[in-house]
Amino acid sequence: MLDITYGDTKNSSTIAELVAALKASNFDGDLYVGYPILGSVDGRIEVDALLLTAQHGLVAIDLRNPACSSLDGQNGQSVIDRQDEIYVSLENKLKSYSSLRSRRDLSFPINVVSIVPEIDGEADDGEHLLATPANLVSVVSAFPPMPTGVHKALNAALQHTATIKPSKKRADIEQDDSRGAKMRRIEAQIANMDAWQKKAAIEFPEGPQRVRGLAGSGKTVVLAQKAAILHAKFPDWDIAVTFQTRSLYQQFRNLIERFYRELTLDDPDWSKLKILHAWGSAASSGLYYEVARHIGHSVKDFDYARSKYGYDRAFEGICKELLTDLNKSKNEPLYDAVLIDEAQDFPQPFFEIVYFATPEPHRIVWAYDELQNLGDYTMPPAADLFGKKLDGTPRVELKNSEGSPQQDIVLPVCYRNTKWALTLAHGLGFGVYRDKGLVQFFDAPELWDDIGYHFLKGRPKGASDVVVERKPSSSPSYFEEELSADDAVSVVRFDSQSGQYVWLAQQIKKNIEEDELEPDDIMVIFCEPRTIKSESARLVKALAQVKIPAHVAGVTASRDKMFSEHSVALTGIYRAKGNEAPVVYVVNSETCFDGFELSKKRNILFTAITRSRAWVTITGVGPAMQQLQKEAGRISGNDYRLAFKYPTKDEIARIKKLHRDMPMDEKIAFENDLEGLARIAKRIEDGELDVTLLSSEMQSLVKRISRR
Repeated sequence: MLDITYGDTKNSSTIAELVAALKASNFDGDLYVGYPILGSVDGRIEVDALLLTAQHGLVAIDLRNPACSSLDGQNGQSVIDRQDEIYVSLENKLKSYSSLRSRRDLSFPINVVSIVPEIDGEADDGEHLLATPANLVSVVSAFPPMPTGVHKALNAALQHTATIKPSKKRADIEQDDSRGAKMRRIEAQIANMDAWQKKAAIEFPEGPQRVRGLAGSGKTVVLAQKAAILHAKFPDWDIAVTFQTRSLYQQFRNLIERFYRELTLDDPDWSKLKILHAWGSAASSGLYYEVARHIGHSVKDFDYARSKYGYDRAFEGICKELLTDLNKSKNEPLYDAVLIDEAQDFPQPFFEIVYFATPEPHRIVWAYDELQNLGDYTMPPAADLFGKKLDGTPRVELKNSEGSPQQDIVLPVCYRNTKWALTLAHGLGFGVYRDKGLVQFFDAPELWDDIGYHFLKGRPKGASDVVVERKPSSSPSYFEEELSADDAVSVVRFDSQSGQYVWLAQQIKKNIEEDELEPDDIMVIFCEPRTIKSESARLVKALAQVKIPAHVAGVTASRDKMFSEHSVALTGIYRAKGNEAPVVYVVNSETCFDGFELSKKRNILFTAITRSRAWVTITGVGPAMQQLQKEAGRISGNDYRLAFKYPTKDEIARIKKLHRDMPMDEKIAFENDLEGLARIAKRIEDGELDVTLLSSEMQSLVKRISRR
């Protein structure tokens, strides 16, 4: 069976004939339509279709020959010249991969075929071939099979996934069983995109596209490759790549640069392909900033937005202001295409701004984590996200059609996290083994399957006893080949903060000096955002005592960069989002155990754990950490299966209300009420207030509160 990926679909009628003929064959492998783009000293060459099968090797198919019916004459010479260009460009590209060479030559032949409406004359001169859609399968069937073991490496080369591999060589590894050696082997196995990653990166419909999946399923890499491909195919387009987490800037720039160079042998034109933070400022431009300036709207900064709309609604508030002016504006759109990462973090008005900033057919790609916040498990549908037309119909609707680039793509496999870390993150995030019950839950039972679990016991219906476990197909095999659960996940409690930081410093020293890891393999995430500066300073001091350099991302180092080659990265949860590291330490985790807005706190824990690519250690202090450790112990003790009573719809609604995030004004009012309640309780305790003097209703209320 052929896996078909639709890039650019020019010559659509001929493509349809071609695809139909090849699908009807018994070929097994991959067919790329409108892909790849090949760089050469003479410019870029686009291949109309590329067939890769075990039975008949590599076949490049050229469709740009409508006036030709023979290899004779001027038209025939044009076909020959075109085939030679394709052959030489493919050969030069593929020879750069040692896995595809046999000494100085490729270990397989390159076949090039030109499709013509009909053949009337010479169709095969020994090097060049003509075929019609009707006889293409018989022509391809004459080609020899692909040598054993080449198919996977060839696919990786064509998808440019060698670029995804970490640039570090880990050349100083001496111990075969060290963490550094294990990480090198894990990184080496990231050699091919899966079918859905490939479609998400290469396929580009004429209009909007949505890409979604769990954290760690490859969305940022997919968007970076898509941006590079679009820039290579359409160098005159103005393309914007935007995101929320500032430290993603350098990651996007590095990935796009590497993808683009591998495609074209050239550097991107950063004046046409812009990497923009969603907000931006005069010092660092962003998408909101550029659109506002473009229409003459007064650009608002964070201080203004926070004072007027509050911290949580700041960006949403100024986006609504800009949107009001955009609705009145007749200015030309700014971008030919916009790619949005971390879409789950943006308010709805931002998407309408992007809609206005792009012309028809609104080439907008938005990617998001399906379960970044465990309670708010899904984004609004596309029909709601981009607003309505004057007649009330949605501006954007998504549709997947056979034979066309997909508009809605799900990435089902998590490549970043071990199954043990991911199960722990979900178990603690939901509060599955919490003594006081669940903290949050999603409404749609089918989401369990979407995020990679299956039910070992029971059914996802209210009041049923269930047991869920991660599906083997949802995790790559290399984690279990290299790691064990006890090695990959640990939870440690301390009696004091100072004890915690001394231990962390010693562990990080061991990671570097004994485990053969490097400082930029390590990320320390502080769970309490309000104390990140003071607490990170204490850990920096502890690390300095063991001669380990460290930096606090966005504080003592650039806000646009997370990692530094010779320094350990310390960060809060908001800068950690979008980043990952082989080793992650989640620090002061006790702050996520209990209290108000508990869903937000458990989401911090969930997000921090899922930054780990191999090893995660969760640390904290005191009785709250002891309780959190107990929850984690129940998860590991149940062999990383989650057993619980499935909540009813009413219970889910109550849980959401009880542990919800509060708007700032509600939070202030609630804190004032608590202070008042505390003062009354103190007066009763000190004998300043006689409870019997209160009304019967108030006496009853005091008794109910005291019993809780």
